[in-house]
Amino acid sequence: MSLGSHGSTESTDSVIRTDDSSLLRQQLVVKKLENRLLRRQITAQHQKIEQIEARLKQHENPNTPPSKQGGTGDSPGDDGQTEDED
Repeated sequence: MSLGSHGSTESTDSVIRTDDSSLLRQQLVVKKLENRLLRRQITAQHQKIEQIEARLKQHENPNTPPSKQGGTGDSPGDDGQTEDED
C-alpha cells in the first residue's frame, strides 16, 4: 500500500473508503432509476392487458353455446343430456 500525502496509510484508507462510498451511492442511484423504469413498464403492461381484456369482452357473445366457447363446457356433439333423460 502506498503512503498518503503525509506519509501515513491512514489517509490512503480514507480515500479508498470515500471512493467506495461514492461508487456505492452511484450504484444506488442507478438501481433506483432502473427500479422506477421497470415499475413504469409494469404499469404500462397492466394497462395494456386491461385494454385487451376490455376488447375481448366486447367480442364475447353470451349466447354462444358452451361447446363453441373453446374448451369450456362439454365436448362437441354432446347436448348436455344423459341417456336417462329421454
